[in-house]
Amino acid sequence: MIKGEEDIRKQLIKELAIKRVFWSYKKPEPDLIPDDILIEKTLINLDIEDINKLFLIFPQVKIKNIWNEKVVIKDAQFHSMNLLFAHLYFNIKNPESYLERYLNKHYKKLHLS
Repeated sequence: MIKGEEDIRKQLIKELAIKRVFWSYKKPEPDLIPDDILIEKTLINLDIEDINKLFLIFPQVKIKNIWNEKVVIKDAQFHSMNLLFAHLYFNIKNPESYLERYLNKHYKKLHLS
């Protein structure tokens, strides 16, 4: 990881720690926080400026995949936020129908398990 990317990562983890997102960690070490956790917690807990920083250190595809797997499936809790992300960050033309399709796909997977 490039030095500037490491600094952004550390800054995001610091912001999340201030919000007590990592309450289960003794002291959140940047190297110990997996990318998927950092992305998910940033999307859910931080503001647009911080979310924009994710795109400086991770590819859009990775962020979108984690958003789909970790945040979209909690749609009842984050519906408005998911609509914003779909439109603003992922250029999804019909966010309502996208979210509905993705949730249906997720629920079908759960039933097959």
